Amino acid sequence: GFELLDLTPGTDAYKEYFANTTQLLARPTICFSAASYYSVTAKNTAINLLNKSLPLFKTDLISLANRKNELQKWFGKLKHIRPSDIKDFFFLKKSVLLYAFEQPVNGVQSPSTANVHSQSYKDLMLFRETQPFPNRRALLQDALEKFSTGDALLSAASDRQLSWFAWQTKPQQTVKPSRFPQSIELEEKSTVLYDFYCHDGQPFFENLERAIERIPSGEYDHRYLCLEAKHQLPLEKAKEWGLVSAKKWTCLRVLYFYKKSQQETVQL
Repeated sequence: GFELLDLTPGTDAYKEYFANTTQLLARPTICFSAASYYSVTAKNTAINLLNKSLPLFKTDLISLANRKNELQKWFGKLKHIRPSDIKDFFFLKKSVLLYAFEQPVNGVQSPSTANVHSQSYKDLMLFRETQPFPNRRALLQDALEKFSTGDALLSAASDRQLSWFAWQTKPQQTVKPSRFPQSIELEEKSTVLYDFYCHDGQPFFENLERAIERIPSGEYDHRYLCLEAKHQLPLEKAKEWGLVSAKKWTCLRVLYFYKKSQQETVQL
């Protein structure tokens, strides 16, 4: 097996999660003139002074580099802006449903369940759509952020096409769906299956059931399924899967001003 996996230079958040050691790299600088030497020396001196003064502002060079990466991602998104994105910038209304499980799913496990992959980043490389992410790069960036928090990826692919994927949280008290502006508070030792995506040519409920069947039933005190409101489950499916209650969160935003999420109970 492998004794060492190099995550390459950089300050990405997922590297801090997976790495157990870090190493500072020395980069040689060759100057071919006195002017170049003095310029490099002045730059390094300024960086050292900045590094010493940053703790006064409760930050460091790594945090600044992370902010720089976030700005680069933001400017990258501008290249793929859509009319709906412009509307969402001024006014956004999003709703999600949070279903609670009483018991493991009652559905019969199909033979194709064995084809469900765990933590298969390569499956996401087969994404070729423009929804719910504008492109594959945006999806992969979102995936790296989720990997850095410890969330688990479930996915399946066929004929070199991403069929579906979903994310499962580690035991925690909040969940932040990608397409919902605010976090949702949960009880302790809760896990949530969220951000479920299914390709248009694939059976939605069948693949969703395959994802649900992969949630361990004995490791958590509370298990939830989070879906966009447009994917509200039929009553017969909710009963078949052992869902006992559902709550709907709606978030409103006008420019940068958020209204506190409204919560209401959905009758099953």
